[in-house]
Order: sequence, then structure tokens, then C-alpha cells
Amino acid sequence: MTGRQPVISRNNTALAFAATMTLAGFLLFQVQLVLGKFILPWFGGSASTWLVCMLFFQVALLVGYAHAYAITLPLPIHRQAQLQIGILALTLVLLPIAPSDSWKPADANDPTWRILVLLTVCVGLPYIALATTTPLLSRWLAHIAPELNPVRFFAASNIGSFLGLLSYPFFVERLLPSVEQTRWWSWAYVLYAALFAICGLVTITRAQNTKVVDASVRRAGNGDALRMWVVYSALGSALLIATTNAITQWSAVVPFLWVVPLSAYLFTFVIAFGYARAYSRVLFGGAFLLLAGASLALPVPEASFPLFIALVLQTATLFAGCMICHAEMVKLQPEPARLPKFYLAIAAGGALGGIAVVLGAPLLFRDYFEHPLVLSAIAWLHYCTCGRTAKDAGWLG
Repeated sequence: MTGRQPVISRNNTALAFAATMTLAGFLLFQVQLVLGKFILPWFGGSASTWLVCMLFFQVALLVGYAHAYAITLPLPIHRQAQLQIGILALTLVLLPIAPSDSWKPADANDPTWRILVLLTVCVGLPYIALATTTPLLSRWLAHIAPELNPVRFFAASNIGSFLGLLSYPFFVERLLPSVEQTRWWSWAYVLYAALFAICGLVTITRAQNTKVVDASVRRAGNGDALRMWVVYSALGSALLIATTNAITQWSAVVPFLWVVPLSAYLFTFVIAFGYARAYSRVLFGGAFLLLAGASLALPVPEASFPLFIALVLQTATLFAGCMICHAEMVKLQPEPARLPKFYLAIAAGGALGGIAVVLGAPLLFRDYFEHPLVLSAIAWLHYCTCGRTAKDAGWLG
């Protein structure tokens, strides 16, 4: 009987951590749609409102990952858990997250900064707390249950995000008015906080009461790998926003048109982190080149060229491109002790890609050149990667 107890305890730990990461991923992405739909009519209903929202959430994700990385350096495991549980308790007083009517614009000025401040006040701290979940729990899990692979739990988080996206247009949006959606999300956040507290208490109980910071956490690591984590993540994020921007230029801005590309983007994370063997450089590289070429030659959808076909083609191109970026990124993943830095690099790249497309591209270009530029950059990087691999293997002189 005693021989089975460690197995049962390990399974319960894995279940608790996986459930917490999955719910966190669900809430992280569902709130983007909930608040995006809530404030869209206030700011004219244009595609730019949604793009600014996406940029905010990418930057907030980066702040959350940076916080998670920062507290893993000076603090022992049990202190990290105590601190994060305390922060979560403080965020509960900010609920519910429904914006008040006072945030409605009174003029027709550029609403970018107003939207960013609105989201910061309404959901900023809870969102940042949610964003710390995967990097912190992965780090704690690597310490208290080293036999479990914490990287696989990142896939669980992305499955939750995927479910959060798909459930919105088919269930949440249809069944609940906007104000009720914010209340429902707030109650789900309370449940998440309870689950996180359980994981934190398990960590505190099992962690040694010493300062556990091994050399692998403190050293800078491979600079080339760090740079490539950021580059791959930035290209995937930039392709997501550029594709979304292209799609929303063709029709009315509705949440479903946000969900389709974002779901494809997230699904590549699920495959890359959970089923890495499904990725083939030759297969996805060839598919991406064909799809990217077709996307660049795509005419503006009209009666003779249906929107549905254009949407499928653009989404398939996004999927292939992001699959390349994220799978190549996973090939360079570090040991479990350095996962917070890995996740921070992913978030930093995501924010940089979003800033480049949302803020940089309109200043540099008069037309939507960011989409073909990002496609070309991914194709070139993949070509260089394959060429370097072939040379290392002796296939090229």
C-alpha cells in the first residue's frame, strides 16, 4: 500500500498543476474576447480596436512572465509560492472586471492610449497574475516532482487557451450579455485563485526550506538560443497580427474573425510543445512556401472569390508559418531549471512582434506591407535553419 502512495501523490500533484495551468490559459484568452467585444462599440467598431487589445494583452503577458522570472532568481521555492499566493489574494479585490461607462470616449481622437489605460485599470493586475502561472508552476513542478516533464504542461495551458477561444463565439457570446460575461469570468478567476493556492501550498509543503537557486538558473546560458527564442516568437506573433489585420479588412469586425487566426496560432503551440514529433521541417517548410505564395497572390475577396476561401487560405498560411516558428523554438528549449527565462523570451518576442505590427508598421508603411514582409522573414529564416542543419550533418560542403 505504501508503494502506491508516492504514485498517487504524484498523480494528484500532476492533476492539480495541469488543471490550474489549463484554467489559467482558458481565462487568459477568453478575457481578450470578453473585453474586446465589450469595448468595441465604444471605439467605433474598427479592426484597430481589436489590434490594440491584442497588443495590450501581449505586453501584459510579458510583464507577467518577467515577474515570474524575477522572483525565481532571489527567492527560494517556498517563498516564491508564498509571495504569489499573497499577490493573487490582492487581485481578488479588483473584481469584477466590467469597465464603467466613464471610459467611453467623448471625442473622435485616436483611442489607442485610452484603450490601453482602460484595459490596464480593469484587468491589468489579474491578467498579469494569470500570466505568471505557467512559468512559475513549471519551475515549482521541476523542483518538487522532477520525474514529471514540466514542458508538457505548457501544452496543457495552450489547450486551455484554445478552449477559451472556441467556447466564446459558440457558447459564451450567444448565451450571455457582455456585462454577465465579465461577471462569469470574474467568478472563474476566483476558482483559478483557489486552485493556484492549492498548488502553492503543495509546493511550500514539499520544498526544502532553503534557498534553491542552482547555477543553471543564474547563468546567462546560450546567447544564440536566447536570441532565437525571441526571434521565432516575434515572427509568430507578427504573423498572427498581420494576418488578423488582413482578414478584418475584408468584412465587418466580429469576434469569430478574431478567433479563427488566434486559434490556429495557439494550436501550433499545443502541437509544438505537446507533440513535437509531428513537426517535419521539410513538410511544413514546403507547405508554408506554397501557402505563402498563394496568400500573396490572393485577390481581395468579392463575389467571384468568396471570403471563406480567403479565410481558409490565410489561416492555413498562418498555421504553417507559426508551426515552423514554434517547433523550431521548442528544439532549442532549455533544461527545466531555466524554463522561466525560456517563457520570458517567448513573451518578449510576442510583445515585440505585436509592437512592430500595431505601432511600427503604420508609421513606416502607407499600405499593409507587414504581412508579406513577415512571410518573407519566416521563409528566409527557415531556409537558413535548414541550410545550417544540412551543413552540420555533412550534406553540404
